[in-house]
This record gives sequence, structure tokens and C-alpha cells, in this order.
Amino acid sequence: MHKCLKEAEKILNEYLDTIAKDTSKKFYETRIMKFFNEHMSLQEKPLKAISFYDIDSFIKELKVSNSERLNYYYACKGFFSYTYYNEITVDVMKGVDKPIVQINKATYMDNKDILKFIEFTMDSSQPLIERLLIGFFIYTGLSRQYIAKLTHHQINIDSPQYMLHFDTGKDGEVYVPLKQELIQLINELKQSQKEVVKRYERVFKNYGENYISTKIAELSKRIVGKKYKPTDFSSTFIRNAILAGNDIYTIRNIVLESIGTIEKHFPEQYDVLENQKKLLESLYKV
Repeated sequence: MHKCLKEAEKILNEYLDTIAKDTSKKFYETRIMKFFNEHMSLQEKPLKAISFYDIDSFIKELKVSNSERLNYYYACKGFFSYTYYNEITVDVMKGVDKPIVQINKATYMDNKDILKFIEFTMDSSQPLIERLLIGFFIYTGLSRQYIAKLTHHQINIDSPQYMLHFDTGKDGEVYVPLKQELIQLINELKQSQKEVVKRYERVFKNYGENYISTKIAELSKRIVGKKYKPTDFSSTFIRNAILAGNDIYTIRNIVLESIGTIEKHFPEQYDVLENQKKLLESLYKV
């Protein structure tokens, strides 16, 4: 075991005390402790003698994806920046190579394809469950995981406006309003049901989460002539919501995605500074 492990644990705990979110603390703690327990335990080296090579070789030798290597890089950068500014170590991250992750470019549907999907949801000659599946993706912007796990209990029909509700854990329940066109599809489903439906039965009980991706690809190929993924529906919804002038917070509470995810869909030509100026100019006019 690394002879300075106790010292490292003490300093790591001090660093973790500077981080507010528990999930973020876990992000750093697990990765930094792996560095000391599995990599530095092979060496007899004090904490202050750790070099960029120790960290660089540790990250490169990890048998994980480049995305996860990048997570380790950020974890090490956070911790060793703390030790550097507190004069415990030198700036060891200066020579560490940052893992390169290939980011897949988002796919956005054009208005012609969107219109074809909408027309499909309105075509009563098509299977209702398929129309409903497309309807949920086109009208909510929710990701596959939410739609796949959606139960009848989560569809609130006791208020004038149909809503979906999700238990997000620490943030409590979140209510998402539904577009009228989707409400009509839901009503069609309820009217077509001949047996009593269990409250906690999944709406798409015959579609597993992975199969939904296959089904969406098949349906989109049939409807518009090209295969789309569930993420393409979400990306298109978010991009169009941004272009319509909606703020990130409002979009976030509809699609239930992080602010970081939503920010990725801002068009390149979107002038953030100009919009910030407009906001400032619109406030507190005399």
C-alpha cells in the first residue's frame, strides 16, 4: 500500500469538503482513490513527489473507454489543482495528456420529416400503439428511458390539463404538461382498452427499452424514408425549443435533461452575448 495513503485520504477529504453536491463528491472520491490504491500502491513515493508521469501513465493504462479516461482526467485535475494551490504538490497536471473523445454530431430532423411524423400520428389506419409511440417522442422531447418506463399511473388525468409526473429522487416529483395532440392519442388508447389497466403497468409494455430504439428506426424508415434514433427526436425538440426563444430552465423542466445537455443544441450562429445584452436592456426601464 502507498505509504502516504493516509495523508492522501486526509487531503482528499479536505478537498471533498469544498464540493457541494454528493454526486460530484463521489465522482472525485472513487477515481482519486483508485489512483492511490491501485496505481501508487506499487510505488514507494511520497505525495509531494508525485509527477505528471504517474498520473499520465495511470490514465493511459486504464482499461476503460476514452470517455471514462476523460472522467479520470477531470477528477485528477480537480484534486491535484487543489494540492497545487495549497502548495502540497507541484503543478503535476501540466504535462498530463487530456484524453480525446470523439463527440457524435447531433442529428436534427427537417420540418418536412417532422410534418410526416405528425401526419402519421393522426392516421387512424395505422396501429394506435405505433402512433402513440411516435407521438410521445415527437411531442415531449423526452429521452427513451423515460418513455420506455412510463406507466399509466404517471399520466395525470385528474386535472384540466393532462400531465406526466416523474419521481426524480432528491428533486421530488416533476410535472410535465402535454400537448393537445398527444392528449388525443392518449384518450384514443384509453377508449380502446377493453380490460382494466393496472396503474403501474407500462404504457409500452410490449416494448423493452432497447427494442424501442429498433422500433423507432423501423417506423421512421417507413414514414420518412430514413432511420432516426430516439435521441434524434430529443435533439430536434430541444433545438426547436431554443430557436423558439425559450429559456434553458423551461426546456429543462419539459425534457428532464441537464442544462449542459441542452446547451449543446444551441445553433452555432446563436449569439449568446447579443441575447444577454437584450435581456439587460429590457430590465428596469424608467
